Amino acid sequence: MILLAGLTAGAIAAVIVALVSLPLHSPVDSVFNSATVSIAAIAVGLIAGLLWMRLSERIMWYGISLAGLFIIVLAAALAGESVLDRLASFTIPLAAIAIIVCAVLTPLLANFFVRPELGLLKWSPVPALIVALVLGFGLITQGDAESGDLALPPPPSRASTLTADPPSPTVEPTSTAMPVATTVTATVEPTSTAMPVATTVTPTVEPTLTVMPVATTVTATVEPTSTAMPVATTVTPTVEPTLTVMPVATTVTATVEPTSTAMPVATPVAATATATPEPVATPTEAGGETAEEGFIIGEGSKITFTVEEELRGSPVRFDAVMSSTGLSGTANLVGQPSVVTLDLHSLTSDQSFRDRYVRDRMFPNTPEAVVTVEDLPDLPQSFFEGAEFTGQLEGSLQIGETVTPLVFDVTARHDGDVINVLGLTTFTWEQLGIVTPTARSVVYLADEVRVQVLLVAHAP
Repeated sequence: MILLAGLTAGAIAAVIVALVSLPLHSPVDSVFNSATVSIAAIAVGLIAGLLWMRLSERIMWYGISLAGLFIIVLAAALAGESVLDRLASFTIPLAAIAIIVCAVLTPLLANFFVRPELGLLKWSPVPALIVALVLGFGLITQGDAESGDLALPPPPSRASTLTADPPSPTVEPTSTAMPVATTVTATVEPTSTAMPVATTVTPTVEPTLTVMPVATTVTATVEPTSTAMPVATTVTPTVEPTLTVMPVATTVTATVEPTSTAMPVATPVAATATATPEPVATPTEAGGETAEEGFIIGEGSKITFTVEEELRGSPVRFDAVMSSTGLSGTANLVGQPSVVTLDLHSLTSDQSFRDRYVRDRMFPNTPEAVVTVEDLPDLPQSFFEGAEFTGQLEGSLQIGETVTPLVFDVTARHDGDVINVLGLTTFTWEQLGIVTPTARSVVYLADEVRVQVLLVAHAP
């Protein structure tokens, strides 16, 4: 019955550590995951049950024994930190939780299970174990390990890439105005000094006779230089005579031509304008009928290398993934080869020892790899309209002086000013002229390396 108490305590601890393990960064998800920590917690419960059977009368030794178990786990985790990053930060807190829960619950549950009236309740550890194992294995896919699988980004809306909304026309009026009938007030500067009069026009009258100033009624016809209707104006001129004579009544008829220009007036203007809408963007024609500049490979591009690996002390093999966003180059659709450059020293994984090995031992003097695709197949018109193109491309991988031919399975899509390309291929260490890498902590490394590359190329 005491063993049943330990198993029940272990099942409860398994549920707790399985949930707590999710936010922790596992050193290797295939080895350290919710399923394996659940099994480990159940094992701790079984150990606690065995210790309580023997040391129930000596509680201090019971506690010391479980503390010794924690110290063993602590030492192993710290020693393994030199092989696996984050091993200590992952295992130590989970081990502490499992040991404490089992140490406390096992004695309490043992007192419960020794009661004779339990009946069927004595089998309660069975459903507890089932729940713990189902939860642990159910959460096994929730790990945070990087996958080597890449995919094309979702396509944008075709309305936004193939057409543009026509702009609202801008109306600019012309300088030609419709003729209108206006009333113009002309300003006339006379040659003689005249008194101001309340008239629309003040003319200058030069009589042919020498007369005294007289009050004279003059009917004048004014012809302004601007377009205006003729008006009848009453003018009272001032005349300076040269002789002194008696005033006489004289009627003078004068024609006055003012020298000033009539003031402009604000008139309604009817304008006519013609708006030219912007041309609608069209996709590039297939077959090279429309030449294109190279697309620049940059932000959003990524490459992954996946190889099966087994570490010393690990019961299983798992996929080791190295990735990099250090890609640059040019993708050409017409006429010229496409060239992609990879910064080998930017490759990273979930283990620093692997990163150092690749950087310092595999490629210490060759920091770059170059992939070249000489020719593209004939691209259908549907590709330039946004449909996905699938096919195979022949290219080459150059690292240092070694050039390795490769065949890529390609899926590509033309999204207006962006081209997205997903390529898959494989190679072996022998093809690269490299001896299969070895390390003290690695007991197995597959010969085949799986490569996936996502290229995001932008129009210049």
